[in-house]
Amino acid sequence: MIPNFYHSGEIGDVVYGLKVLSRMPKANFYTHPSLQLDWSNFLFAHYNKTISYRDFMFIKPLLDRQPYINESAYTIPSDINYNLNYFRHLIFERTDVNFSDLFLEVCNIKSNREDCYTPWLFCDIKKEYPITAIRVSRRTNDSFPWKQIVNKYKNDILFLGTKSEYLDFVEYTGKLVAWNDYTNLLSICEVMNGAKLHIGNATSISVCAEGLKKPMIFEESHDINHHRYHTHRFYRSNRVNVGPEDNDVDMIMEKISTFVGNR
Repeated sequence: MIPNFYHSGEIGDVVYGLKVLSRMPKANFYTHPSLQLDWSNFLFAHYNKTISYRDFMFIKPLLDRQPYINESAYTIPSDINYNLNYFRHLIFERTDVNFSDLFLEVCNIKSNREDCYTPWLFCDIKKEYPITAIRVSRRTNDSFPWKQIVNKYKNDILFLGTKSEYLDFVEYTGKLVAWNDYTNLLSICEVMNGAKLHIGNATSISVCAEGLKKPMIFEESHDINHHRYHTHRFYRSNRVNVGPEDNDVDMIMEKISTFVGNR
């Protein structure tokens, strides 16, 4: 029998939850705004917004591209074998654990070190720019050297956010970089998969970079509740996490050069 997985979103949480499905030969994935939690667990529901139909249509091409997904739909199935919303309980208890591993725990699947390096997202490779980037203004830190990075690599960067996020990015860095208004998350993942490096902060797009296991320079925010979810203690060779207290710009620029080559 093909198991039914259910999750109410948001987009980044859905992408993290796909790691569990990737452990199955085949699985059905359903999403809908309803949390579908027992009353005893309702207080553990995460306060963030749930997924909308528009969000679902944005991610559906990526869902349907995954070899382990049999069917995806915006509905509540009559039979839920795995309710991924229960990870919302664990985020308050397991503050040392990466988001994707919390989903494994919810489904009683053991995590292992190999998981740290194994992609759970799959898509074609489209080589457009060596670096993909994303920055949302609500999850930043003042120590992250965006201006230095863009000044050196502006011709090599493709920005992957919304138009408003792109305009904010250009205003903040003072430089123009490439941007494309992609219509779905699969298209974003394809150009990210063709890049040598992703640079960004806590967004669903950076979660996709994690799912693809792309080399990443990650901007941790001042809010510990955001950056810890995007950090894995074993996943270090391909990852640099830059927190508010980190100000070694030369080290960061050298690491970028290592990933993309000298420019």
